[in-house]
Amino acid sequence: MTRQNSHPRQRRAGTVRTVVVRLSRKLTATYRIGQGRWLPRLLLALLAPYAGQSLALPNGMEVVSGQASASAPNAQSMVITQGSQKAILNWQNFNIGAGQSVQFVQPNAAAVALNRVIGQDPTAIYGSLSANGQVFLVNPAGVMFAPTAQVNVGGLVASSLAISNEDFSAGRYIFSGSGGGSVVNHGSL
Repeated sequence: MTRQNSHPRQRRAGTVRTVVVRLSRKLTATYRIGQGRWLPRLLLALLAPYAGQSLALPNGMEVVSGQASASAPNAQSMVITQGSQKAILNWQNFNIGAGQSVQFVQPNAAAVALNRVIGQDPTAIYGSLSANGQVFLVNPAGVMFAPTAQVNVGGLVASSLAISNEDFSAGRYIFSGSGGGSVVNHGSL
């Protein structure tokens, strides 16, 4: 009779990841974790306390559809003025640091702005996001609302799944794909 070793700590090769987080110049933390969909959540939770200190306002806006413009009245705020009922905006990143604000000025409460992040970094909201209409925030790398986040909008959709320009424009809010990031809320929505 052959006995198989079924020690609970043994794992197959390739199922454990090592994550090293640099906390300071001389201090690092090392985590060995199994693969799974909770890895992005763990990384986001580990980095969240430090991210709000260095975040800037959203940047790299490209208007894909509709009419919109962005202005920065000061270093801590951004105003996005939407001139059409629907607008599709691609961003390199969409972050709001602590003490910062982003305001959408839309034609009416039924107006919708799709904000798609095309950069590689997750979105982190530590400050204020406001709109008189609806705001969609799509980032495949994930979206995190920190405890200091304040969101005051007519409607909010935050997702790591994709939506096509055609579906959005036609009012078919169908999200699909396998977005690797998570949407985490610790804020006041």
